[in-house]
Amino acid sequence: MPEMDEHMAKLTIAEAAIRRSIARRHRYASADSWLGAAVLGSNDGLESVFGLVLGVAAGSGGNRHVVLLAALSEVIPAAMSMGSGELLEALTRREQGSRTERPALASVACGLSTGIGGVIPALPFFFSEGRPAVIMAAAVTLACMFGVGAAKCAVTGRVWWLSGLQMAAIGVATGVVTYAVMSTGVVRRIVGR
Repeated sequence: MPEMDEHMAKLTIAEAAIRRSIARRHRYASADSWLGAAVLGSNDGLESVFGLVLGVAAGSGGNRHVVLLAALSEVIPAAMSMGSGELLEALTRREQGSRTERPALASVACGLSTGIGGVIPALPFFFSEGRPAVIMAAAVTLACMFGVGAAKCAVTGRVWWLSGLQMAAIGVATGVVTYAVMSTGVVRRIVGR
């Protein structure tokens, strides 16, 4: 009989864990959609413009004017695209009968956070250029990506530092690959430089 009591205790513990998990999912699923949209937008702005900044810096020798022109040319359409994409997705879900909370707010949050996130990797090039600006851009961007990943826990319920590390690791991969590809002479030969 002690085996049966032990088995029942394990079931009760597992059942309680499942109930906590379900309650957590409901709490995060009912969180305002604008928060999830803001996390998505800031990640997109940080990551895509970070890759662009490192790629253009590698290809141009870190010329600050070229990097800033490219980065700022990317930020505006990226912010508009992410914001409008969020709105269209929410409207499509609504047309399919799903309940959507504040689609206009989610759209604005996604667009603004994309724009703000996109400016961050370019900031060091306002004050510096070359390798020092690339190193500062990497440090600032990866720190912000860690912060966005940690903040994502408000939506997902994951462990904050693990989520932050995951987001920063994605940023490292984006930066390393883009910088490595653009540092090769192959791209320069293709574009005639």
